[in-house]
Amino acid sequence: MATSDKIAKTQPTETPTKKVVFFGDSLSDHGNNGKYTDAGGKVWSEIFPKLVYATVSYNYAISESSSDNLEVQISNYLNASCPETDKAIYSLLTGGNDVKNDVPNAHINIHNIIDNLESSINKIQSGDKASAQKQFLVFNLPTTAPAANSFSRFTHYKIKNWYNEGQVPDNNNDNSFVDMVADTLLEKASYAVGGILENFNVLGINPRAYFNQYMEDTNSNYTVSLKNLICVYRKKHIDVKFIDLAEHHKQIIENPDVYGVDPGPHCITSEGCENGLYFDLIHFSTKGHELFAQFVAETLRHPELQQTWECNVQDYL
Repeated sequence: MATSDKIAKTQPTETPTKKVVFFGDSLSDHGNNGKYTDAGGKVWSEIFPKLVYATVSYNYAISESSSDNLEVQISNYLNASCPETDKAIYSLLTGGNDVKNDVPNAHINIHNIIDNLESSINKIQSGDKASAQKQFLVFNLPTTAPAANSFSRFTHYKIKNWYNEGQVPDNNNDNSFVDMVADTLLEKASYAVGGILENFNVLGINPRAYFNQYMEDTNSNYTVSLKNLICVYRKKHIDVKFIDLAEHHKQIIENPDVYGVDPGPHCITSEGCENGLYFDLIHFSTKGHELFAQFVAETLRHPELQQTWECNVQDYL
C-alpha cells in the first residue's frame, strides 16, 4: 500500500510548476454536475493537487457520465485557455457508470472503456501544447463498486433509478412533502427487498455472493486490460501510471481500524460521518476521499510502490 507507515513523507527539494486536470465522473466531480460527499466536505480532486504541489488545477469531471463523455470533457479543456506549465498530470477516472449501468444485462463493454481511454490520452497528448511533460493516471475500480459491498444497497439503487425514470418531474414542486415521503418509503422497501434476496438461494446461488463475485471478476478483467493499454504507451514512451484503486479499497475494507474508518454505514442514513467510508451507496465520504487522495499522491511520490508486470502488446484488449 502506498499509504504504508514505512514510507517517509518527504518534501521535494524543488517545487516544480504543475497543473492537474481531472476528467471522469462523480468520483472526481467537485460540483460541475453535483458533488457526492458529505456536506461541506471535499472530494479527492480538491485534495490531491496540494499533495503534489500543483500550482493550478482544473476539473472537467461530470457526475453520471460514462467513459463515452471523456471526449466532450477533453474538448472543453483543450478549447479553454490554460497557462503553460513544466508538467501536467491528467486524471482519467472513469468506468464506474459504464459498469453500473450495464450490470443487470451482464454486458459490460470493457473494450469500449479502454478504447475511450486510449483515444482520450491520444487527444490530450497531441492537443495540449501548454505542457511539455505529461503524465496520465488511469484507475481500476473499487473491488465492490458500485454496491459498497452490499447486494441490498445495490437493489435499492437500481429500484430507485427505475422509479425515478418513470416519474414526470414537477418543476414547480421538486421537494414536496409527498415526494419526500415517497422517497423514504421507496428506500426502506428497496432495502427490504435486497435484504430478503440476500438470504435466498436460487439453484444454489446466493444473489449477494454472485453479484460480488461478478463485480470482482469484471474489475479483474478491466485491470488486465488497463495494464495492457499502459504497455502500449510504454513502447511510445508516454507516461501513463496505473492507480490500483481496487487494492486500495480492499485494504481499507479488510483493515478499517488501521485507516480509522467504518466501512459499514453510509452518511446519508447515519448520524454523523466523521469515520464513515461511504457517503451513499457508491461514493466515498470526505474521509474516504482524503484516503484516496493520499494514496494516489504516495503512489506517484514513490516509484518503488508502482506495480510492475510483463507486457504483451499484441492484443492489449
